[in-house]
Amino acid sequence: MNSILDLKKLKTVEQVNVKGKVVMLRTDYNVPIVDGNVINDFRIRKSLPTIRYLFEHNVKRIIILSHLKNPKGYDKAFTLEPVKNKLQELLNMPVEFVDLEKLIGSHGKITLVENIRFWKEKENDPFLAEFLSEFADVYVFDAFSVAHRKHTTTWSLMEHLSTCAGFLVEQEIKALSKIFQPARPFLAIIGGAKISTKLNTIKALCNVADYVYVGGAMIFTIMSALGQKVGKSLVEPEMIETIKKEWDEIKEKVILPKDFVIARNPEAEAILSDNIPDEFIAYDIGEKSIQELKELISKANFIVWNGPMGMFENEKFEVGTRELVKSLENSSAYTIVGGGETITAIEGWSSFEKFDHVSTGGGAMLKFIENPLLPGLVHLFKN
Repeated sequence: MNSILDLKKLKTVEQVNVKGKVVMLRTDYNVPIVDGNVINDFRIRKSLPTIRYLFEHNVKRIIILSHLKNPKGYDKAFTLEPVKNKLQELLNMPVEFVDLEKLIGSHGKITLVENIRFWKEKENDPFLAEFLSEFADVYVFDAFSVAHRKHTTTWSLMEHLSTCAGFLVEQEIKALSKIFQPARPFLAIIGGAKISTKLNTIKALCNVADYVYVGGAMIFTIMSALGQKVGKSLVEPEMIETIKKEWDEIKEKVILPKDFVIARNPEAEAILSDNIPDEFIAYDIGEKSIQELKELISKANFIVWNGPMGMFENEKFEVGTRELVKSLENSSAYTIVGGGETITAIEGWSSFEKFDHVSTGGGAMLKFIENPLLPGLVHLFKN
């Protein structure tokens, strides 16, 4: 399976004359906010190279569009004002902040528009797209994490304006495209809670990877489908028949854990076990499984990781994910990692600099593996 993206046709911001132009920039500032303060500015910092490049090349003005969570209409509980404050701090320059209807008459050198999802952004609204297009000459798309959605800012707005990729999206596309022509052996590590959200990704990875190690709570649905006992561990009953039908297609590549850390509940005593008794729940992979995973990592030359191995936020069940982070940190393989919980784990036990590519898009990364031509990327490739 080869990537269907011709990287030579990718239209990037460096290929566009932005001097004297008004640039509309789509970023992803969907960041955690507590008590009016941004507590993790990773995604904001990732947008800075594109913003600085635009200023260095004498744009007339930058208008930034972003979203925060999924509000139902206008709701100040989801305001981007804390993001404006953090962006202003990081850029060390004033950032104008306006509601969408007040964009007319605004004049800031850099303007952040209030949460675009206060409007019909998710409905791929052509009227919203036409309205937004009136304010800019060029559209720079730099929000990879929403590229798998067909929304106003990932599709219809691109039909109105000359569109190109920002540095973040360019970096994501080029790094993730390596998955389709990897160094060998290629090890994929997929964790997380629900097999329903990742089965198609696992199937796609089985077509390109040499080994696909599956951890996290999703394994218990697979085990149940294979007739194995999982105690009271998390299972998606509606997925069991699907797994049974598709297991033969993936079983040659998929590796499942051999043992587990189990307990009656998260607060109870944790036990290492090769099986899961009826009254127990498995919360992490065990020592044998960790050792097997480490051996696979030591032999790999290309690794993709998305999703934790267990309930790592509880220190009793953090070992599998922690040891995975440490092993990848010391690996000489080209390593791509992504997903919200994956990034949280890396922040807890390592640093982003230890990995070749840290994707800003969890869902978008998975969908890219399934089919690289995501809705938000279509207009970035020249005919």
